[in-house]
Amino acid sequence: MAICFYKEFGELGYLASYSNHGFHKEGVYWKTVEHYYQAHKFKDEKIRNLIINAETPKIASTIGRDRSNILRDDWEEVKNIIMYEGVLAKFLAHTDLAKKLLDTG
Repeated sequence: MAICFYKEFGELGYLASYSNHGFHKEGVYWKTVEHYYQAHKFKDEKIRNLIINAETPKIASTIGRDRSNILRDDWEEVKNIIMYEGVLAKFLAHTDLAKKLLDTG
């Protein structure tokens, strides 16, 4: 069964990468999955730190999509793994959300 949701709003908004459900991974507190995903596009620590410290996931996304910043060479090969790892970390940190997801069947 497909689950349809849009952004971080509404009943299923907790599934979105923008949802306000932070987690610890790699010795860093990630405010959202979006922060985690966008920061991992880059090897440059300055850009990564700008994203980590971005006030909102929208700002993190804007920095991450700025094409003047140089993407890591292997981004196309690793981007799905990075998203998976971020989503998994979010649900491991928020077992109430994991239960809600499992309850959808």
